[in-house]
Amino acid sequence: MKTTSQDFIDSEEAIQHCPLEIYELYNSSENYYWTSMDHNVTYSGNVYTPQPIQRGTIENDSTMGVNKLTIDLPYNQEALGDMVSSSPVEDYSLRITRLFEDDLTEGIVLFIGEIESVAFKGPMLRATCASRHKILEAIVPRYRYQVECNWEVYSTKCGLNANTYKTTTTATVTAGTNYTQLTSDDFDIADVEGIPYFRHGWLEYGEHKRTIIEHYENTITIDYRIPGLTTTGEVNVYAGCDWTVRTCNSKFSNINNFGGDPELPVNDNPTMWI
Repeated sequence: MKTTSQDFIDSEEAIQHCPLEIYELYNSSENYYWTSMDHNVTYSGNVYTPQPIQRGTIENDSTMGVNKLTIDLPYNQEALGDMVSSSPVEDYSLRITRLFEDDLTEGIVLFIGEIESVAFKGPMLRATCASRHKILEAIVPRYRYQVECNWEVYSTKCGLNANTYKTTTTATVTAGTNYTQLTSDDFDIADVEGIPYFRHGWLEYGEHKRTIIEHYENTITIDYRIPGLTTTGEVNVYAGCDWTVRTCNSKFSNINNFGGDPELPVNDNPTMWI
């Protein structure tokens, strides 16, 4: 735990003081820096830009229980907007730090946790965050005995390189589909084992990522529209996986890394297999 200086304590206890908060949303590849102030705030070399942020009460206790916190931001905020419309492979973490306007060299962390869910709340997006003590509730071991593979495609345990199965092309948005259907001749890749090649994969356009929910010949359908993509644009699309052993073998030739137990009996009555 950080030991605060006497200057910080004096500022906190002053009758008149000007506290401010900064918010950092991050994972291993992306960082977003915001502040509730009406001007940029520079702290530890990062520039925090103004956002009309509202947050709930931060609660702490001695039981190390999982505390929840909600933050509200405009619905067009890029990072949280993408979380509503897609399922990121990697979780986002949130750090909230308190500073004082007259001394931006020292801050104290009020909250660290993960984004559990994001939903619309009128013109705002509401993110529900769980404190870092959530890790204490993790079920160990994480591997489940099941017919389907346990690993996320292209993850470390899967072992596949996503770039090997990436297709870059200029796609055209189909009119009358709420901007969720795109076509390109490069999408016309044959099914494998009767499963469309890009189904359950994802599409990237700039900083946006969307799940591909259907693929038929030269057309793919994504789950939500992408801001700014209304006519044509260059996109990256990645082959999808349905977590079955036949797809792992026939489509990816990756059977040695298959993370399931395809020989498990699937009968509803397990005593019949003893």
